[in-house]
Amino acid sequence: MNAAISTAATARPRAALGPFLAWAAVGAGACLAVLSVLSTGIFVLPVVATATIVLHSSLTTRRSGRCRSGATPATSVMMV
Repeated sequence: MNAAISTAATARPRAALGPFLAWAAVGAGACLAVLSVLSTGIFVLPVVATATIVLHSSLTTRRSGRCRSGATPATSVMMV
């Protein structure tokens, strides 16, 4: 029973760290834009908005299981 629990806990792919860090950077940029809206925030806000759109579109492309061209991607192999 413990082997199954430890295997399930360690089977998470490390690829999920990249999107998390990207969203964390977008959130930090949004916080900076809001806090400094009267000075430099107006210049930070377009960058944050663009990054949000790009990250959202990449996530929806990944979750739909289709590439931007409409073809289905090759089956990925999980590295252990």
